[in-house]
Amino acid sequence: THTDIGTAWRSEADSRFRSAVQLQAVLTVEQPLGQQGALLLWGAAVDWLPRFNRDRAAVWEFRFLLVRDGLTSDLAELHSTSWSSAQPLDTADRRAQDFFRPPHFPTGNGGSLELDLDTLLSQKYSGDAELRVQVTAFHFQDSPPSPNAPQPILDSSTPLDGILAALSGDITYTGCGRCSTELDTDANGIYGPCYRCLPNTTVRRYYRPGVLTVSGRGSRQVCVQVPPVPLQEILEAPPDKLSRRKVKVSPVYISAPGSEVKYVQVAAERIRFFLSLPRKTFILTVRSDCTCDENSVPLSRDFTLLDLRLSDE
Repeated sequence: THTDIGTAWRSEADSRFRSAVQLQAVLTVEQPLGQQGALLLWGAAVDWLPRFNRDRAAVWEFRFLLVRDGLTSDLAELHSTSWSSAQPLDTADRRAQDFFRPPHFPTGNGGSLELDLDTLLSQKYSGDAELRVQVTAFHFQDSPPSPNAPQPILDSSTPLDGILAALSGDITYTGCGRCSTELDTDANGIYGPCYRCLPNTTVRRYYRPGVLTVSGRGSRQVCVQVPPVPLQEILEAPPDKLSRRKVKVSPVYISAPGSEVKYVQVAAERIRFFLSLPRKTFILTVRSDCTCDENSVPLSRDFTLLDLRLSDE
């Protein structure tokens, strides 16, 4: 009858509604050296909560988590998946002991570690560090994918005209005003939204990321990634105004103080200042990310620039 069909339909709809609802819990977790992040537990993983409450002092090992940038804060977000697992480490486990062991490096005023480049490379360290280095080369990263020639590598032998030529290439892009992700355009030239940051729809012009090659007291060199925002601070020139003129330029970088020059010239002089001989010593605050395998053997190292300033020495 009609009544039977209606009852069955309501039962099926109610069942589907319940299956679509997923429980969620948000935890704040801490990694070694005080790095914090948000852990989002989904579905069955919410059942881990009583275990966490019973053993709050334990160091937990999580496997198969999804990592993504936080939408509401600068903290990274960790998300449980259907394959995720969580186990407390035994107090005798070296990883648990290392978690509570304080770093043996001296710390600077900003809380980052102060150490030389060779020491950093000898450690399996992930976190912020201060380095005293000299800049030997710089280049912009290539735009993905690009039919253009690779971006030239600039060093102390590059003339000012060569630096200006590099700055006239494909070194800027339009990105999300919140997370700086590069945005695509449709057939009408309209930029698509950044779905990760919706409802925010602001756009902004950025420099393409740069790469600094730096050396310490020894002969070893590393490449440091320079994100768009720190790069704009270094070049002292807005990426959307490179062809415009700037008045009252600092005489430190421009040979004719008070004259009208274009922002692109300011950026070129800044790059030449960092690369010119005799080499200058800079203090770099970098974020080190050392990835190891299951045997704690380093697989890769990435360094990202957070801050750069000229040393007083």
